Amino acid sequence: NPFGVAPYLTLFTEPQGNQLKIVIGGNTNFLTLERASLLVDMLGQAAQALSYSPQASLASLTLSLPNSVLSD
Repeated sequence: NPFGVAPYLTLFTEPQGNQLKIVIGGNTNFLTLERASLLVDMLGQAAQALSYSPQASLASLTLSLPNSVLSD
């Protein structure tokens, strides 16, 4: 459908003292409660992994959304 709205996802991070504020946004075509929850879990895993090894590359993390979530 050339007139359909493409799904999008945004992620903003902002340091606040010794904490990190993370804001996830998207349109209703993509960002359901289930997907947002999975993304928050993945971000938590990434933050934990990087806290153990701050020099690690994000590419070295093996986090992904389940295929069933992506195909909905």
